[in-house]
Amino acid sequence: MSTHDGTGPATTGDGTVRDAVAALRRWEDSGAVWRVLSRDGAQLTVGLLTCTGDEVVDRITSTDPALARFVAGRAGSDDPAASPRTPPGADAGELTLCCLLWAVPGQEAAMSGYEDTVLALVADHDARVLQRVVGDGADGHPHEVQVYRFGSRAALDAYLADPRRVRLAAERDRVVARTETFPVRER
Repeated sequence: MSTHDGTGPATTGDGTVRDAVAALRRWEDSGAVWRVLSRDGAQLTVGLLTCTGDEVVDRITSTDPALARFVAGRAGSDDPAASPRTPPGADAGELTLCCLLWAVPGQEAAMSGYEDTVLALVADHDARVLQRVVGDGADGHPHEVQVYRFGSRAALDAYLADPRRVRLAAERDRVVARTETFPVRER
C-alpha cells in the first residue's frame, strides 16, 4: 500500500519512495490500469490494477494536489473524459497511439512473432496499424515501434480485452521486457 500526505513523495508499504503522479503515468504507460477507489475530502486512494483491470495489486493514498489534478474528472486510466494524457487538438473519439517495445534479450524474433499475432487482431476492433518499424535495440533503443489508430477508447478497450489477445499474456511476458505506450497526433 502506498501513502502520501501531500508533503512529500508517496511511499509504498515496503517504504519505497515514489512520486504519485509519476507512478500513475508509468503504470498507465505500461498498459496497466489504475482506478480511483475513493475520494474523501482532499484524500484520494487510487488502485493500481493488473493490465486486465480485474485485480488491485497496490494502492496509492495521497492528499497531493498534483495527484488530484491528474485524476480530476476521471474514474480511472480507462476513462477518456478530461484525460490529461490526451494530446492538445486530438479528436476525443479517435485515439492514435505510439507503442515502443523492448524484447527480452535473445527473444527479439519471438517478440516480433507475438506482435504479428496480436496486431492482426486490431482490424477486428475499429483500428489499424499506421506504422510498424523494427530496430536492433542497441544503446537502449526499442526493438520495435508501432503507431496505430483506434476509432475510440472503447475500441481500444475491446482490443485489450480480446480473449484471443488475453490468452497470449504468458507469451507476451516471456518475450516482451518493456512497453511504453502513449497518445500521439499527426502533424
